Amino acid sequence: MSKRPSSIRRFLLGTKAAGFLTLHETEKAGYTGSFLITDFKGIPIEFRCTHPLKPDAVQRSLYGEALLSYIGVEICGKPLINAVKKKPKLLFVDKPFLLKLDEHAPCPTFLVQEIEEDDASAKPERFDATYHVEVIESGYNGFQPIELVTKGEVKQKTRELIEQLYSEVNILESFERMKNAVGSLNQITSRFKSVER
Repeated sequence: MSKRPSSIRRFLLGTKAAGFLTLHETEKAGYTGSFLITDFKGIPIEFRCTHPLKPDAVQRSLYGEALLSYIGVEICGKPLINAVKKKPKLLFVDKPFLLKLDEHAPCPTFLVQEIEEDDASAKPERFDATYHVEVIESGYNGFQPIELVTKGEVKQKTRELIEQLYSEVNILESFERMKNAVGSLNQITSRFKSVER
C-alpha cells in the first residue's frame, strides 16, 4: 500500500517552477556551481550547490579557455540538473558558456542579462545565427527590461510563461540571492576548517 503524499508535497509537485543555475568563482574557494528552484512568486523550493573545485596550475594550462565551460557544464551543471527533485519549466543561466546546458535540461534554457544601453537595438555579435535574442519587459513591477538568449525561436507559450514569472520575480536578483547563499556557505565551511586545525 503506497503512502498518500502530504498536502505540502502535493502543492510543491503541482507548482510551476523556474530554475536558476550559475557558476561562482572566488579566489579562496575556487569554483562552485549552484542551482535554485523557485515557484513563480520567487519562493525557494529547492537549492543545491557543488563542493568548491579549485583547479591547479597544470589543469588551468591544459584546459585553457575551455576550463570554465568544462567546470560549469560537465562538472557542476549536468550533475545539478540531474540531482534536483523538482524539474523547472524554465531554466535561466547568467553566463554564456552555461547555455550549453540546453542539451541536458528538461526545459527551455535562457541566458539572461541586463540590456546594455548603447546596444539595446542591435543583435549581439557574440552569438551565431542559431541563437535567438528576446527582450522581456517587466510590466507593472518596475524591473528593468532584460535580454534573453536561447537556441531557436521562443514559442508563444514559453514567452507567456517567462512574462508571467517576470511579473512577480526579478530574474536577475535570483542570481544575487544564490551568490549570497554560496558566500555564506563558504564562510561557514572555512570556519569549520580553521576550528579543525
